[in-house]
Amino acid sequence: MPNSNDPNLTLLLKGVSDSSQREAIIAAHTNLVAGGPSSLPGAMGILLARLVAVVVEVSVAVAPSTEYQQQIVALRGEITRLRKDDIPSITIAKDTMIAANLNTRRLRMTYVMLWIILIGILSAGAGGYVVYRYTALTPRQLSWIDIGAKMSRHRIGVIPAEDEDGTYGFVIGGPQPVEKATFVKENGENAAVEIRWRNEDGQ
Repeated sequence: MPNSNDPNLTLLLKGVSDSSQREAIIAAHTNLVAGGPSSLPGAMGILLARLVAVVVEVSVAVAPSTEYQQQIVALRGEITRLRKDDIPSITIAKDTMIAANLNTRRLRMTYVMLWIILIGILSAGAGGYVVYRYTALTPRQLSWIDIGAKMSRHRIGVIPAEDEDGTYGFVIGGPQPVEKATFVKENGENAAVEIRWRNEDGQ
């Protein structure tokens, strides 16, 4: 409970008739005198605002009283003393705010980097799927590869045949005897030759 005989409080309340304003000034003065660091910014704001109003009143007064001037000097001295006493608390609060701001920035940058890494992983996965999807061998292509491997094992190859009577062709064969050769017809005409060899290696 503030001392009702406190000259500084009396000065602060002078000319203030609104009850809510008086309560705010009394609470700010009480917190400031009590030295509460958590309420220091709000209390200083209210007291400094009131000090401005008092200084304005003094400047427009024709002949301010000596008592009035003494109260103003006392109030200024109290504010100056409180500012000096609370400089360490203000410095600590400022350093804490700066550290919290740096930590927040680091956290934000960490989130940004994680998102970039995640996007990179997803992009790589999507690219890999596209490559697999559009370059994967079909069963027919795999069958051709299997036949080519078997022909290579049996030293069966393909070489161009000598041109003859305006024709061209290929020689397909090797050291292994042909098991079967038949014409494949298309539209009633010979279109290809199906050649089969025995699969001696069991493949």
